[in-house]
Amino acid sequence: MAGIITISPGHDASYPWRQIGTSPEPGQRGVGHADVAYYLSPAEKGGEPPGRWRGAGLVELGFGDGQIIDRAVFESLYGKFADPRDPSGETRLGRAPQRFRSADEIHAALVALEPEATAERRAELLVEAKQQTRLPVQYFDVTFSISKSITLLHASAQANALQAEARNDTQAADYWRQAAADVWACIEAGNQAALAYLQREAGYTRSGYHGRQVNGITSGRWEDAHQFIIGSFPQHTSRDGDPQLHIHNLVLNRVQRERDGAWRTLDSKALYEHRGAASAIAALVMESALSCEFGVEWIQRPDGHGREIVGVRQALMDQFSSRRQSISALTQRLAHAFEEKHGHAPDARALGQLRQWANHASRARKGAEPLDLAAEVRRWAEQARSAEAGALEPVMPTVSARRGVTAKAQPEPRPLFEPDPAQLRQVMSLALATLQESQPAWRKADLIRCLGELPPTTPSAATTRLRLSSWSN
Repeated sequence: MAGIITISPGHDASYPWRQIGTSPEPGQRGVGHADVAYYLSPAEKGGEPPGRWRGAGLVELGFGDGQIIDRAVFESLYGKFADPRDPSGETRLGRAPQRFRSADEIHAALVALEPEATAERRAELLVEAKQQTRLPVQYFDVTFSISKSITLLHASAQANALQAEARNDTQAADYWRQAAADVWACIEAGNQAALAYLQREAGYTRSGYHGRQVNGITSGRWEDAHQFIIGSFPQHTSRDGDPQLHIHNLVLNRVQRERDGAWRTLDSKALYEHRGAASAIAALVMESALSCEFGVEWIQRPDGHGREIVGVRQALMDQFSSRRQSISALTQRLAHAFEEKHGHAPDARALGQLRQWANHASRARKGAEPLDLAAEVRRWAEQARSAEAGALEPVMPTVSARRGVTAKAQPEPRPLFEPDPAQLRQVMSLALATLQESQPAWRKADLIRCLGELPPTTPSAATTRLRLSSWSN
């Protein structure tokens, strides 16, 4: 797949502004069908674009779909579950957030039990206290991360726009800005499809008591709650400063139970169970949109994990993958230490846990200075040229139908491919055979995930698998 969704619990309502560089200023409205200025000129003072409200539950709280998020309202809602309809801020959506003892409070209690503890022992107790610390889950960060070749397709359009600006070619600059915004529009289409799927298939809350099972059956219930409140925050860069398009979708850990309108916590188990299928749907919708809009084709990565755009050089992708390289290097060291301790190499599950730990351990917050996107694009273009990995500017004209305003013919977007019944049966049969070979028991979500992971045998394969995954819903 050309994109992947990850899910992690969130505890800090200020995360978009403190950790990932979201602009504190309201965004600018742009022209064109993909809102050019919103993505290319995030704010007057720089920074990543401001977030927008998404989700089926917005109307209940008085928000509009796509409305720009006000930081104060967001922090109150996500930090205190304060009802934004109440000006006093006293009304809560369900229960107030749980409060747990801080690491300092736990440490003080542990030290009180060992008044004679040495400085070294106190340090050990502090580590133990941090391990015991619990944090309330305010939201779930459903992040849609995009393949590097798509990110470079977008960066190439931006680099061409800056070159056109430098020679005062307004027409060409507008052309390339619109191309960059159209890439984002395709990504957003995939992101929206995944969120719609998660709301439909994973929108549940628990009722009753789920702590004990009798003959494998719990006395608790799962009830419908399909209207999520989501703050979506698009991002242009990784934490290492490389170009890396992704979207943080912060799903509020409060949903309205359909039976009686009560606000309850979201059942996170269902969310995680459908993560793989949501990844497949997001990627397939995005790939189909990019193929229709830009005429790009797809190729499986050498490692088999995901797809890239045909024609984007591996050396150029590697040049801007320092974050992945740092995680991989740390994971290798952890795997070596695991093997020395246990006498055998980590299995796939253990290796995944080590990689996840390496990701969190090596992750730093983004810089304190607001993102200057134009300056970053110039730096990336110079970095590509100086490293002899290939210039950034030719990427989009080379691998897509967008070749600039001086191209002899401006191709029309491709129509959506309509697979015939024989093609649908062939792809579905392959997905079923692949899935049954890998796991004896499976669910609909597993089948959708498997459809998304099939190699792209033809330019129309993404649309064929997309149609099948839609039918399986």
